[in-house]
Amino acid sequence: MGPKTERHDFDFKLKHVRRFLEEGHKAKVTVRFKGREMAHTELGWKMLQKMVEAVSDIAVADNNPRMEGRMLHIMLSPKASHRRWGPEMAPKPPTLGRPGPAVAPLDNGKAESNGRAEMPKMKTKRAAAKRLKKTASGRLKRRRAWKSHMLEGKEPKRRRRLRKAGLIAKVDEPRLRVLVPYL
Repeated sequence: MGPKTERHDFDFKLKHVRRFLEEGHKAKVTVRFKGREMAHTELGWKMLQKMVEAVSDIAVADNNPRMEGRMLHIMLSPKASHRRWGPEMAPKPPTLGRPGPAVAPLDNGKAESNGRAEMPKMKTKRAAAKRLKKTASGRLKRRRAWKSHMLEGKEPKRRRRLRKAGLIAKVDEPRLRVLVPYL
């Protein structure tokens, strides 16, 4: 938002801020100043004050508005009485990109779906599958980036070696095997 934001745009942003707060999330409202607007920062302060007053029935300001460079911002938190969900229904933390079971697991590590046992589905990241191959020894190899630039001005023996695929470091292999579980 800027200090010269029109009424309709302000209402549009306000509607989104209210929705975030009602869902129990925090909202950060920012006013960005461009060029000569820096000479009139009081307009931005008024804009933030209007936003805080408009959501004061469902939210509280975590702190006073702060100016950092060309940005003026404030954090708004929902009041506990206006959250749509309680602590038991809070969103779960992300799984760090590791594939999880598509259905509920049984005791033996398999999953049950429609009365029959299945292994959980593991999704392959297509970009990684295109770029990685498995060697006969089980290591992962990759194509080299910037190959044409690496080959310029090198001796023939070194150029032959640089043309070949490179092996993935053993430290990085577990992280990449998660992306391509079927290699």
